[in-house]
Amino acid sequence: KTLQVIAFGDSVTKGYCASKGRSNVSLLMENDNAAYPDFKGRDLKSRFTKTTLTNIAVNGTTSCDYTPQSITNKLGTLSKAKQSIVLITLGGNDLIHDYSCRRPKDFPRK
Repeated sequence: KTLQVIAFGDSVTKGYCASKGRSNVSLLMENDNAAYPDFKGRDLKSRFTKTTLTNIAVNGTTSCDYTPQSITNKLGTLSKAKQSIVLITLGGNDLIHDYSCRRPKDFPRK
């Protein structure tokens, strides 16, 4: 079985500050069995004969940077496997930047 994984999101999805192979998306694709033996054989590469990952996450993005149409358009440009998983991980930057669709700004300390 072939599986295509497409990841949208922010720095967490991109793997910012994670060691190589230690981001959440990397571990979902291929577990580090020495570090996480309870998940041995439960990653996607163990369950599918061929897996591909297209990680198009961008550091700093918020939910305002993605619309259903922009996601649909991007998915239309990617190759289509019979089985695909689309990961969308957003929200952290929304929480630290005033819950809105404005440019991030620092708030003065009181």
